[in-house]
Amino acid sequence: MDFLQGVLPNDILRRLDLQSLTQDKTTYTDEHLDEYFSDIVYTSTYQDTRKHTKGQHEKPAGEIKLSLLFEHKSFVPAFPHTQLLRYILNIWGHYIKQRNPAPVVLPILFYHGRQKGEKQPLSHYLSGDTEHFSHFVPEFEYLLIDLSKLSDEEIKTMVFTRAAVKIALLVQKYIYQPARLKQYLNDFFKLGILYFREEEGLRFLESVCRYIYCATEIEAEEILKTVEYLPNGAEETVMTTAERLRKEGQKEGQKEAKLEDARRMLIKGYPTKDVCEITGLSRDEVERLKHKE
Repeated sequence: MDFLQGVLPNDILRRLDLQSLTQDKTTYTDEHLDEYFSDIVYTSTYQDTRKHTKGQHEKPAGEIKLSLLFEHKSFVPAFPHTQLLRYILNIWGHYIKQRNPAPVVLPILFYHGRQKGEKQPLSHYLSGDTEHFSHFVPEFEYLLIDLSKLSDEEIKTMVFTRAAVKIALLVQKYIYQPARLKQYLNDFFKLGILYFREEEGLRFLESVCRYIYCATEIEAEEILKTVEYLPNGAEETVMTTAERLRKEGQKEGQKEAKLEDARRMLIKGYPTKDVCEITGLSRDEVERLKHKE
């Protein structure tokens, strides 16, 4: 809720009842969109501020889908509307298939890449006479949240209130600049000193550390040297998260080796039963490999 309050325009916030906010457990990205986005979808009721008849009060008008789309690439998509429109259609298709009314969708594209994000209307990307044929162009708006356009001070003191949101956004802002991220980590983690004493705060810190370890070459020891003070439980979280990721990486490597052995055995005509016994893979895993060949 804190994030939405910080990024949504005032005219939209006035209409939303954020106390009604519930997370939609469905993901609407498909195999094609997974390359570009991951999503978190919320449902909120909103108020219709239009006056239907003279003197009539405002009345609830229904629900809206607030879709947070986190880009996977470090650059702005060349034609973002194609991915966004596909995403909106996925949501509508889901509702239509269930014979339910399709909701309004507010797509919020969260971008933290190296280049500055620039939002253009869909017609900007089209060639030809877009002015006279505008009725045939599915023009629509989306919100672009570009972290590079928010100063560190705005993130820390003006826009957001929760420490977790501030730290997460600051880390993401500098994730592609690891030298500067390491330089600023002490300043960022100070925001969560009290939060890291709580169980929820430690879980959040683990998520942040996982993100840093996976996206950069920054090691756990470097974090502890850089950050002047962390509660004891937080220091342990920084180290154990790194160790857990290392073990997970080893297991993943072992699994990949087994899959490669199974692929070779299938190519040579080994029966499924023998492949399972030799590699330790399940029958379903071997069958999926067969279909990929």
